Amino acid sequence: METLLDGDENIKLIAIAFTSYGWTQTMRDAVARRKTHVNIKRLGQFIDISAFKTRIEELAEKGVFPEVNEFGDCWLKLN
Repeated sequence: METLLDGDENIKLIAIAFTSYGWTQTMRDAVARRKTHVNIKRLGQFIDISAFKTRIEELAEKGVFPEVNEFGDCWLKLN
């Protein structure tokens, strides 16, 4: 029986769902800067965080989904 964490596409969709963006701009900035945030705390209410992190790392190594890479990079910055 397949679980939510088994399919690569599922991991990508979960990463997208728990990624949010904010924009900042100062008086000196000519262009707004995008800030990426991941909500690991809420994610833990739905799935096993350590298993999900392992899957994120596996897919990031393959480099097939830019969304997964972005999620993983942002997650690393939290630690």
